[in-house]
Amino acid sequence: MLTTTKFADVCLDYSIYGASQSNWLANINIGDVVFLSQFNYKSQSLFGPLRVNRSLFYNKDIIYPQQKFFYRVQFEPIQEIKVIEETDLYLNGIQSNNVDLFVRIINLIQQNKHLHCITLTNDEGKAIFETLQHIGFNYDKSMQKNKLISELQTINFQYLWAKNRLARKRGFSSESDLETYVILH
Repeated sequence: MLTTTKFADVCLDYSIYGASQSNWLANINIGDVVFLSQFNYKSQSLFGPLRVNRSLFYNKDIIYPQQKFFYRVQFEPIQEIKVIEETDLYLNGIQSNNVDLFVRIINLIQQNKHLHCITLTNDEGKAIFETLQHIGFNYDKSMQKNKLISELQTINFQYLWAKNRLARKRGFSSESDLETYVILH
């Protein structure tokens, strides 16, 4: 499993995963089946299945905004890329009457989200693969953009003003709230 906090879309656009140190990707070989995990404050999404078609290589092309990650592996979709949330793993564990395996996978992901590469057992990989097949949605980057745009449209300056009034201060509690208020007002 390859992990990222914010670059899943970039990885999937270029079919490349990058790291800043070579040893983080050294155990990935051509033909390996991998999944991409994006863990951040908004969600825990898993993408796949993907097959590695080029093992560790060095490339100085900048594809990750403001990041280096020049040590890379390349992959291709095995079939249509599917996406699931971490909770879908738990749901599939309940449905398959194998909660222990799926809780172990969720714990593995959560405890190692700071790593670039997490090695899975065959049972763990098969469980994720089957969850993607049974519960997953087809990955569509445009859906993510549209979702973000609709979320931004719900932000209004009255909410920001009211939020900051609760703090009983005459000013804004954060500079970012003030900037947002000025832009939207």
